[in-house]
Amino acid sequence: MGSALYQFVGMESPFLIIAGLNVIDGILRLVFLAPTTKSENEKNKSTTENVAKSMKSLLGDHLILAGLGK
Repeated sequence: MGSALYQFVGMESPFLIIAGLNVIDGILRLVFLAPTTKSENEKNKSTTENVAKSMKSLLGDHLILAGLGK
């Protein structure tokens, strides 16, 4: 499709179409996947718990420990 556009419309046309699709995709992502807001207490609590859980799981993984040389 890109080669046909290049041949019949011009060199810029495939790139302009892809740029337009990216703009449309970005707008749709902002509309449908809008971030939800949480209170400050919920953010701090969940972040601290997630970091602690992820560190424990990382330090318990034998592949991570092997990479660290232990």
